[in-house]
Amino acid sequence: MRPYVARAQKIPPGALSLAQPQNRAGIAISRALLGFAARPAVRRLLGRLTATKSADTIDLPDYEAALLLDPA
Repeated sequence: MRPYVARAQKIPPGALSLAQPQNRAGIAISRALLGFAARPAVRRLLGRLTATKSADTIDLPDYEAALLLDPA
């Protein structure tokens, strides 16, 4: 699971500064964008655009086979 977690935890450059505005204008813009993104139609659209099948890319070991080989 470690490679999957490492890949999922990468933060795009500039994402932290966008998430933490430092002045009134930045806070107002952030609130306006979040208010717009919270609308039901926009949420559905963003959900479709950002949907990933990352869970399908994980190759988990066969735990039942491992238990049969080492019953300790």
